[in-house]
Amino acid sequence: MKNCALVLFISICIIFCNVALYAQQRGENRGNPSDFTSDRFAPADFDKTPFDTTTINLPRGYVGHDPLAVYEILNRVKENVLNGDRHFGGVYAFQVRPVEIFYDSRKHDLKVYVELMTMLTGEAESRTKRGFLVRYEPLMDNKFTYTDAGGKKIEIEEVKFRKYALAFEYPSAFPVEKIVIPSIAESMEKKYGKGNPELNRYNTLKLEVVFAAFNVPPSEAIQLRESTRLLVLCNLIPPYAASATVHRKGTLEKPGEYTAEYAYLYAHLLELWFYDVITGKVMMKLKPAKMP
Repeated sequence: MKNCALVLFISICIIFCNVALYAQQRGENRGNPSDFTSDRFAPADFDKTPFDTTTINLPRGYVGHDPLAVYEILNRVKENVLNGDRHFGGVYAFQVRPVEIFYDSRKHDLKVYVELMTMLTGEAESRTKRGFLVRYEPLMDNKFTYTDAGGKKIEIEEVKFRKYALAFEYPSAFPVEKIVIPSIAESMEKKYGKGNPELNRYNTLKLEVVFAAFNVPPSEAIQLRESTRLLVLCNLIPPYAASATVHRKGTLEKPGEYTAEYAYLYAHLLELWFYDVITGKVMMKLKPAKMP
């Protein structure tokens, strides 16, 4: 047992040390600037140690662990380290940007909606897995138009991107709702008017989200609508890292090319923290409900 514990401890140290080294070698040991909308959001370094779940509030500009570095390292060593153990060492923290943040000025409630991703097995959607998007990399986005011999204008679109996601069991121990987020509901009502039968199309516009609401004074609402983030605390579990690719070639009617690459980190969710990325203040901690 002592030898197993020693191997586990050494493996945890290897992973987090390699994450730090990997970030330095790539020159990417700071947060992704595209996640921030002003200089006030200048990110701190990615975390390079296991997360302390007893923390009350976070450091200013906290962005959690680097999903790209963790994915690349796990992909290399997962077959050789901790083979067969349930958890891949330590608590990880990954930042997720909400799909929408809405302030209810009447109730003074800040409502935060975090979208769940559909996971793929090959090119088929998984019924038992969902995910949180933790990093998005646009790789190509080209659009151009040409005129064919008959004088018809043809538009060609070439799109390629990579998404990194935390994949977890679904249904999860955290509450998930399927709703139309406020901005879409508002635009639909403006377009069709309340009571219009077209609003029945709402069902096709519903998203699966984790939802949180907490009371916020009006003086803080403007900042928090920009700076609220979700921090997902988790353990990494077998198979640790996996990938999927969806590739679509164009047709004569619609020429072009579409490539979507997905990189998954398999996670056991521990807690969900909603926090202000500027100040580090944690506004709500969601713990898992007991599953039947």
